[in-house]
Amino acid sequence: MKYDLSDRILRELSFLAHKYSVTKIVLFGSRARGTNWSYVKI
Repeated sequence: MKYDLSDRILRELSFLAHKYSVTKIVLFGSRARGTNWSYVKI
């Protein structure tokens, strides 16, 4: 899991990106820095 995102979240992001012709998704905050805690919800 890249960026500590579950497979379900990655599938949903991929589905929505395709559905709405999104070419780029940007993470910010602790997820982008890699300092997030695994128990924090997004």
